[in-house]
Amino acid sequence: MKKLSTKITLMLVLGLLAIGGTSAAIIGYLSNTAGSSVTVSSPISLMFTAPEAGDETTFGDVIAGGIIEYSTITTNNVGLDIDTYGIVYEITSLYEWSGEEFDSMMIASTDDGAFEGEVVDRLCHVGLDGSATPFADIDTLHTTTARLVVDNSGSNCEDIVIFVVEGSDSFTNDVEIFLNAAIAPDTYEFRFCYLHDLTGVCA
Repeated sequence: MKKLSTKITLMLVLGLLAIGGTSAAIIGYLSNTAGSSVTVSSPISLMFTAPEAGDETTFGDVIAGGIIEYSTITTNNVGLDIDTYGIVYEITSLYEWSGEEFDSMMIASTDDGAFEGEVVDRLCHVGLDGSATPFADIDTLHTTTARLVVDNSGSNCEDIVIFVVEGSDSFTNDVEIFLNAAIAPDTYEFRFCYLHDLTGVCA
């Protein structure tokens, strides 16, 4: 009986020592953790409308040789000037681009500093490495996605210039794309965005 009592006492002492060891630990923090989240939005908002389609989400259907008409609305959401390249048009086709799909592309803008008029000869395809190729030569790249930007400098895509969207400015670009009547039936998926680095993509 004495041996059993000694055993129980020893176990109790060891248990108390274990508890005491745990309760004596030093913690590395002195308060609870407080936190929150913040949503960061882009400094420029870009929208488009397609009046002929009747809403803001689709261009509707167009026949080869017809016209794709739409407007983009640019708004600077901050009171600071923002340096950017012109609007990048990412257009995905079912087929590889030949550079002959557009007979003409006309732009009219309410922005006093923007280039207006015929721009099809100023269209440049920009690769993900930032290299620029005239749209007329895009067939050499064997791509189904055209990443087009207008070369406002007229440098044949050798020196695409950055322009400034002035603080709190807002303007509209009205665009007409005249399609080649000989193009194959296709579905074009359009995405628009502003980029400060031409190696980026429209997210």
